[in-house]
Formats: sequence, structure tokens, C-alpha cells
Amino acid sequence: MARKYPEAEVRGIDLVAIQPDISLPRNVRFNAPRDYEGIWSLGENSWDLIHLRLGCGSVGDWPELYRNVLAHLKPGVGHFERVEVDFEPRCDDGTIDRMQCKLVQWYGDLKNATEKANRSIRYRGMESTEMLVRQGFVDVKEETIKLPINGWCRDEHLKSLGTDYTAWMGYDDLVGMSLQPFTHIEGMSPENARASAREAALDILRVKLHAYNVM
Repeated sequence: MARKYPEAEVRGIDLVAIQPDISLPRNVRFNAPRDYEGIWSLGENSWDLIHLRLGCGSVGDWPELYRNVLAHLKPGVGHFERVEVDFEPRCDDGTIDRMQCKLVQWYGDLKNATEKANRSIRYRGMESTEMLVRQGFVDVKEETIKLPINGWCRDEHLKSLGTDYTAWMGYDDLVGMSLQPFTHIEGMSPENARASAREAALDILRVKLHAYNVM
């Protein structure tokens, strides 16, 4: 985006300073660490586009966040884009049930833990759309994409998409998502929390499991 619009100001907000140490365009700045549920000091009524990615699991007050977003967009012309992955494992052929999928248990435990913390990992599509409308957004649209878990699909495009997605859903990634909720909220030992992630990660690699997530 910064390279496409070199005259624009592009600002990145993150809770921790983990941005890659690479050469960035001059019009890019990062504000990190910064909690986007805290006080915004970015200039109201001044942004053309606000993009939020993977907020599920970290946001405790969606209406307040949406109010902040709307207040900082240019009135009448600003756009808000939100991208989420619904991590609930799904399938259309029953393989999840037949194979006693551990990924389902891992997701269920993570959903329960994050809901107890009032920061649910669960994505609620219709509820999110209605909430945006209530806060004053107009022309709200939702697009969904199937994300196959591993490369089981016969369709070449979905197969490639699933292979790339699986690379992002390895053991270390699952541990990063679930270790703190499992140990601090559910009371699991670190060993059991890691074992749960390990079993789920093994399921992700099983091509006989025809599961997918939705983005």
C-alpha cells in the first residue's frame, strides 16, 4: 500500500515491537508497542483506510473499537477493512468426526479460555455486521474464502492455498496462540498445553482429514 501510494502516510499499530528489520518505504511508520484498545492519538476524521487483521482473541470491546475506527475515518469517504480467520475446524464429508480430530478439541479449549477472558477467538460474522451498522457504518459487505487445512483439495487453487495456510499453522504457531490462555485461564500445565498443540498440529498434516477454516 505504501509503495502504491507514495504520497500517503501509512501507520502500523501493534501491541509488541516485532516488525521485521527491513528497508521500509519512507512513508511508513510503526507505533509499537501500542494497544489499539487504548487511547487513539492519530487524528480524528483524517484517515482514508483503517485495516484490522486478526482481532479475534485480542479485542474485549468491539463496539468501542468500532466507534474509534469510525471517529478517525474521513467522514463519507473513509473505509474500514477487517480480516479475520474463523479457526473453528469444519468439513463437508464427516472426516473430522470419523478421525476423532484433536484439532477440534484444541480449538474448543481455546474458544472457552478466550471467552472467559472476554476476548473470544470465535468469529461471529452476522453479529459483527450488525454491530458495524449500529455504530454508523454503511455499505457493509462480507466476503468469505475457504482455507483448506493442508493440501487435500483436488482443486489446484485451493490445494495451493491450503499448502500455504498449513505453513502458517504449525506447532509453534498453535503454541503461540494457546499457551497463555491454556495455562493462565484453564489451569493447564505448560506440558499439557504444548501436548494439545502438538496433537492439533499433527492433525493439520493429515491429508485424509478434509478440514478447512474460513477467512
